[in-house]
Amino acid sequence: MGTKAVFLDRDGVVIKDKGTILRQEDMEVFQGAVTALRILKALGFLVIVVTNQPVVARGLITEKELSDLHIVLQKLVSADGPDQLIDDVFYCPHHPNADLVRYRVDCGCRKPKPGMIEAAKEIYGIDVTESYLIGDRITDIIAGTQAQCKKTILVETGAHRSPPIQTSAVIDVSVQPDLVCVDLLQAAEMISKLER
Repeated sequence: MGTKAVFLDRDGVVIKDKGTILRQEDMEVFQGAVTALRILKALGFLVIVVTNQPVVARGLITEKELSDLHIVLQKLVSADGPDQLIDDVFYCPHHPNADLVRYRVDCGCRKPKPGMIEAAKEIYGIDVTESYLIGDRITDIIAGTQAQCKKTILVETGAHRSPPIQTSAVIDVSVQPDLVCVDLLQAAEMISKLER
C-alpha cells in the first residue's frame, strides 16, 4: 500500500475565497483550519493542496510570485508549531480563455480534470484509493472522483453554490460528493472517524 493523502482545494477550503488573491495580505486562513490540518497529519496523511490559479493566466501574478505565496501559506498554517502542515502545493496556471496566450492551454491539470492529483500520486507514491479530496466546488469533487479517491468531501465555506468555473472539460452533473461538511475542521473530524 502506498502513502495516503488528503487533497485540499485552497480558496474556500484552507483560506477564505476573496476572488483574487495576489498578496500575502489577501490570505486569511479559516478558523479551525490549522486544527484540521493537525488532525489529518496525526492520522498519517500527506496534506497536498491542488488549486486552479487562473490569476496567472490573466497576467495578474507570475508563477514565481504564486509559488512565493504558497510558501507564505505553508508558514501561516504552521506558524505556532514545529511541523509543516501542508506537504506540497500543486497548481494549474492555465485557463481556456487566458489573457496570456502561453497559458491558453487545454491542459490535463485544471480541475475538474485530475491531473494535479495524478502528478502528486506519481511524485509521492500515493495510493489514491486510500486518499480523500476536500473541495468547495463540484469541479473539485469531479477531479477527486475521476482520480478514484476513496471519498470526496464538499465543504460549505466557499463557492459550493456558485456556477461551475469556465472549463474545456465536460462537467458531469451526476457526480455528487460522498460527504458534505460545514468546513475543513468538520471534514477532518469526519475522516478521523472513518479511519478508526
